[in-house]
Amino acid sequence: MTDIPAFKKALSAEADVRLIKFASSLIPDLKYPMLGVRIPVLRNMAKKIARQEDWREVCTELSRSQTYEERMLAGLIPGYRPLKADELLPVLREMLVPLIDNWTICDCCCSTYVAVRRHREEVFDFLLHYARSSAVYEQRFAAVMLMDHFLIPEYFRQVLDVLTSIRPSGYYAEMGVAWALSVCFVKNPDTTYPIIQSGKIPATVKRMTLRKILESRRTPDSWRTVVRHDLRTA
Repeated sequence: MTDIPAFKKALSAEADVRLIKFASSLIPDLKYPMLGVRIPVLRNMAKKIARQEDWREVCTELSRSQTYEERMLAGLIPGYRPLKADELLPVLREMLVPLIDNWTICDCCCSTYVAVRRHREEVFDFLLHYARSSAVYEQRFAAVMLMDHFLIPEYFRQVLDVLTSIRPSGYYAEMGVAWALSVCFVKNPDTTYPIIQSGKIPATVKRMTLRKILESRRTPDSWRTVVRHDLRTA
């Protein structure tokens, strides 16, 4: 069994106060105190806890905590479990989504749940509920999960359809959709760019998407002039 007080003490021992100012400046809507523990350290801790029998109890305890790092850990731990479909959906719904109240917890945790790739059919339908949500971070959750785990040929057009159906309720949802669309573009520009230009996405999201495309080192040089022109007129 995990000794929670001892674990929290070990977590505090990894804290770097010099990191707090910089890291917290990237999360202006952060609602919890930050210890200053780096994400690679948190990932290593999460992997160890995920191998324990009491991992669910640890997640529950950490999710009640009042520090950013402990809540991040509560979201990361299940991502390192080989979850079956009937375990994965309840974990996403009941353990991960309620924790997401800033973009870093969303993005770091979503990429960790590689079990999604073994159960894409079930998870895709599950994500549609969040794509239709009016809550900013539920919308971002849907967009980032689709980007991280569904950009394969069998799902590519469906992902584009879902992304263009989201009507973002705020900046972090807008940026999540724009980021996902920019990655779609890098993977398949000929299919994605007409969708970006089709008028199916809000103008703000379109401009964000074009900027993200230009920022990407993976954008082919042959496209950059086109994208720059379209951004000037967007």
